Amino acid sequence: MSWIIVRLSDGKGVYETWNASILEKVNTEKYKVLTALDYLCGLNEPDLFNHRAVK
Repeated sequence: MSWIIVRLSDGKGVYETWNASILEKVNTEKYKVLTALDYLCGLNEPDLFNHRAVK
């Protein structure tokens, strides 16, 4: 599975990873973790970024 780390301040994807151990190290005050599928769907519907965080 692939995850995208999204910056909360502007909704931009800043990092993609396949390594799940990285997810627990994400600063959730500044970033949100989405599956790649949710991130790609969110490009067409930006409101999805506010609802489908993995973490």
